[in-house]
Amino acid sequence: MTAKLGFAESTRSGMQLVRELLEQMQQSGVDYTRVFRGLAGIERDTPAALRDEFVERERFDRWPRDYCSLLASTAGGIQVSCSS
Repeated sequence: MTAKLGFAESTRSGMQLVRELLEQMQQSGVDYTRVFRGLAGIERDTPAALRDEFVERERFDRWPRDYCSLLASTAGGIQVSCSS
């Protein structure tokens, strides 16, 4: 699952992010396809539109920031640009 989110290798931090996202998605009863399609554009657009899908919006707000930060730190020299 971490590979689907752009990580070259599975790490403890990456798995924690995956678990957090899936837990939030389940608790909020969101449409999984819609969320993953929205996340596919995270480099071009802020996930603000996705925010309203989640019950705990402030909790969701942290996830994209943590994701982009971890992705940038593990990119191995590849430039990562995420909107925040």
